[in-house]
Amino acid sequence: MRLSNNSARRTLLNFLTFYSKKDLLRLLRIVLKYIRCSWNDKLLLLYVFFLLAIVRLLIVLVPFRYITTYLGKHMQESPYADDNENIFINQVGWAILAVSRHTPFESKCLVQAITGKILLRRRHLKNTMYLGVAKNLENQMMAHAWLRSGNVIVTGGDISNKFTVVAKFADVESG
Repeated sequence: MRLSNNSARRTLLNFLTFYSKKDLLRLLRIVLKYIRCSWNDKLLLLYVFFLLAIVRLLIVLVPFRYITTYLGKHMQESPYADDNENIFINQVGWAILAVSRHTPFESKCLVQAITGKILLRRRHLKNTMYLGVAKNLENQMMAHAWLRSGNVIVTGGDISNKFTVVAKFADVESG
């Protein structure tokens, strides 16, 4: 089915009126940054986008107690030893942070940590996902998730030191 010129114009006009100029400029900047990336980075960013979406959907649809069975060994930690794969680990952290800022769905710390865990697990890299709690200034409970591999905090590490660890899940076997 082909769109006529009028139909294409109406579709474009609807798109432009739906988004404000500020949103369109932001979208244009994101697209330009993406175009400037290397092919490897483009593929990683696309892969991370779809993985974030799948993980978010699973978190919404599946009770967390079932998800935890796939997160690794409960209450164990992977070693802090420096890993030979630090470049890949840092790329995973960068890609997850970059993409999660621009998803049309919620991609907060738990989604990011599980996504990172999946990516590292595919490379057989040892890692630990932490779940923590803390109280905010209004004395309300907050939760946070972060992921560590070797000495590198892959996701959520910027505020992880403010949380008390209540659960951890480790991938400790390599190869």
